[in-house]
Amino acid sequence: MKLLFTTLLFFVSFFSFCQLGYKYDVRSSYVYVEVEFRNGEEKNGFGRLNAENIVLFKELEGSKKQKFSYREVKSVIFHTTDGKRKYVYKIVRDKKGRNRVLPLIEDFKGELSLFFQVHVSTSPFFSPNVAGMGNYVNGSTSELKIYFLGKENEDTVKPIGGIKMKSKRSKKIVKEYFSDCPDLVQKINNDYFENLEIEAVVNYYNANCQ
Repeated sequence: MKLLFTTLLFFVSFFSFCQLGYKYDVRSSYVYVEVEFRNGEEKNGFGRLNAENIVLFKELEGSKKQKFSYREVKSVIFHTTDGKRKYVYKIVRDKKGRNRVLPLIEDFKGELSLFFQVHVSTSPFFSPNVAGMGNYVNGSTSELKIYFLGKENEDTVKPIGGIKMKSKRSKKIVKEYFSDCPDLVQKINNDYFENLEIEAVVNYYNANCQ
């Protein structure tokens, strides 16, 4: 019974300590930002995103906080320790037809634009000690990169999965976006692109299919 209780406690604690977040830290602290508003105005200052994806903005580090939603903000460039990252508010439509507005990282822009989110999952490692209670130490960290496709000057994008898309659904979405470029569709069908790597596919489209 004691062994069963200890085992259950381990799994409950394990899942309680698992964390899911974003790789690029634009939420926990203010960093230098360049904000582009939908009315064409631009502001530089210090900002971060809150849990509701609202931009918290300060013109100076000690000045009063202002709040701007996606209705006012078009994009934000965050100057993080990982470099500059441009977040663009896009309407994401899932496979059930539901819409959500999310800030997505702009990978590259063109006739067809590519955006992504990086989710980081950290799982602690449980190490039992001599008393039988155990300690949590640094565990493994895994990253999941989710890509979104969108056409130029359109606010709606479609999620297409990870960097290497092997599912039939992902291939179907890709062909839908590239249907106006028969040469590219043929290359996709003939497995020209290894594992259908989306960055290479979109680069090919923007360079050869316009």
